[in-house]
Amino acid sequence: MMKKISTLAMALALSATANAEQFTVEVTLKKEEVPLTITQTQAMSFPELMITRATNVGAVCTSQPNQPSGRSAEDRLCTGSGTYAHFRLSGVPYADVTWTLPAQSQDQDGLRFTMNLLESSTLATHQKLTSGGILDLGNFGTITLIDHDLAMQNPGVKSFTYDIVAAYQ
Repeated sequence: MMKKISTLAMALALSATANAEQFTVEVTLKKEEVPLTITQTQAMSFPELMITRATNVGAVCTSQPNQPSGRSAEDRLCTGSGTYAHFRLSGVPYADVTWTLPAQSQDQDGLRFTMNLLESSTLATHQKLTSGGILDLGNFGTITLIDHDLAMQNPGVKSFTYDIVAAYQ
């Protein structure tokens, strides 16, 4: 019992000489806002569309460099090559971004314009910008004949629009 009391007395005596202090350090946090921008680096284009009395409803033309093979002449609205739309997202290096092409379908004078799905197993809609703060994307569209008579009655230039939406995560 004496040993326990002397150990306790020694601990109390030593703690009386112990000291603790708390100190403060300050840091400055600066906020840097770099807007995420979207630039179209190449416009989408289609070859000239052609409709005849033999063209079937459902005939298509794409803005791809090569038209899909295996379609008969009656099921094509064009021959030749188009060009993909190319986009560049620019912002904070290594930032996580998501992007999408909202579902778009526009009808005009017997033609329907649609954007093809850009997402694939190799191109997810959630990615990081590079060390240079960029991400390059590309996509193509399709024109489909939906009303033969209306299209035959309204030749000429047609304009369609498409959107891309991107945001930091």
